Amino acid sequence: MRYDVFISYRREGGKEIARLIKAELEKMGFSVFLDFDELNDGQFESIIQNAIRSSAVFMLILSKNALDSCISESDWLRKEIECAIKQNIQILPVNPDQSFSGYPEVLPEAIQNELPRHQISDLMLGQLFKVSLSKLVDERILPYINSPTTLFIKANEACIVRKYETEILRLNENEIKSIVLKKGKHPLSFSTIGLPSKCKDIVYETKNNVEDFLEINFESSEKTSHRFRVWLKYIIPALFIFMGLIGLYIFYNSNDYKPDIVFPEGDSSFLIDGVPFDFVYVQGGEYMMGNEAGDADERPVHKVILSNFYIGKFEVTQAQWQVVMGDNPSFKMNPDSPVERISWFDATAFLRKLSQLVGKKFRLPTEAEWEYAARGGVYSKNFAFSGSDLLDDVGWFYGNAGASTHPQSANQTKKANELGLFNMSGNVWEWCSDYYSPNYYATYTDTINPQGAPDSNKRVIRGGSVQLDEKSARITNRDACEPSGFDWEIGFRIVMTP
Repeated sequence: MRYDVFISYRREGGKEIARLIKAELEKMGFSVFLDFDELNDGQFESIIQNAIRSSAVFMLILSKNALDSCISESDWLRKEIECAIKQNIQILPVNPDQSFSGYPEVLPEAIQNELPRHQISDLMLGQLFKVSLSKLVDERILPYINSPTTLFIKANEACIVRKYETEILRLNENEIKSIVLKKGKHPLSFSTIGLPSKCKDIVYETKNNVEDFLEINFESSEKTSHRFRVWLKYIIPALFIFMGLIGLYIFYNSNDYKPDIVFPEGDSSFLIDGVPFDFVYVQGGEYMMGNEAGDADERPVHKVILSNFYIGKFEVTQAQWQVVMGDNPSFKMNPDSPVERISWFDATAFLRKLSQLVGKKFRLPTEAEWEYAARGGVYSKNFAFSGSDLLDDVGWFYGNAGASTHPQSANQTKKANELGLFNMSGNVWEWCSDYYSPNYYATYTDTINPQGAPDSNKRVIRGGSVQLDEKSARITNRDACEPSGFDWEIGFRIVMTP
């Protein structure tokens, strides 16, 4: 997970200010990490350092006497500052209402040498808060958020990628490689290696997205010779028709060329080459989505009406991915564990292929469907987590997971929720189909089967992960990631349309 801003603060005197800044930054569309709870050393290593490394700006709230306790090696604020310095993160000291009395004379050497190098920004509270925060954003945050974009490129033919006639990349057929582009517009030219006259020119514009995905499909060029056009128009199609007829004959008359698909229990489950796919029927209904006591993007609570649907009993496993896609991209290898290191694009490719294999329609859940299912649908008991008010009963998170994802099966130790669904809190983040907008709840218009925000450079992820705390695993918690992004903490669950 990537963040625009990491907020570091001393709880005595800085907690409420930090929360206020977080809420306003999120309204502006920034992704912000803010820890509300005390963390011990082990939790610091597994959560805080990862969040700092994944942030563009380290905001330090300099409340009165905030740095006095940094003399202690065990002081958590000192650890955060030292981590930011070590990772060379842009540091932004903020002085709310000029309450900070100055740097103490005795500070750790690294902090003493580094912090005074950074300008301290004043932040006015009260009526001038939004004005001063907006100025701070423009001058001290946006220049570092507008970072280079890593553009992942895939082409359906082997090709050469050029920029201003200079070769910058070579791609094999269906291979994915990346280039780093600075903010702005970039003229890119793609020409096939086998037939240089077969080319495509585009102008790609970065839009403050850390990562993006571009797929190039080549079509027949008008510059090909007359003889080759004859082949393209008449002979090659005839050959393809002939080969297609042979392929159809083989497909329908030989078990060697199609997977063995069995539906043992009606529509709620099936097997592909012995690998089970289990679904739970979710009766549609009306519920109040969101959480007035949650983060800003969880408000306001609003009515949603959903149709019936089937949803995966478990997160998609590595065995399921392998039998459909023929590979396993996961970092933590285990056939029964959730498949991870899956981008949103990867998940949708899996769903297209699964739909073709089985002859049914599969898709990612909408964010509204995901939350409704996690709540327990019509059987909901209004738990904080999916199936319990105690996360340890139903989910894997940093407090019990041991920094690893966990297998999913009927005999697992964690309990199911009211619908019989497992691991909707914790284990891995789960992709949803929706675009993410932090203010979507405040502007939504669709009550029946809502599809999310109209546009964004991010997609919704839900449910928390083994690396994060209880707050992230709450049913109503919302988060997001670039659709080309992937991590060993991100997987997905699928919906089957009745």
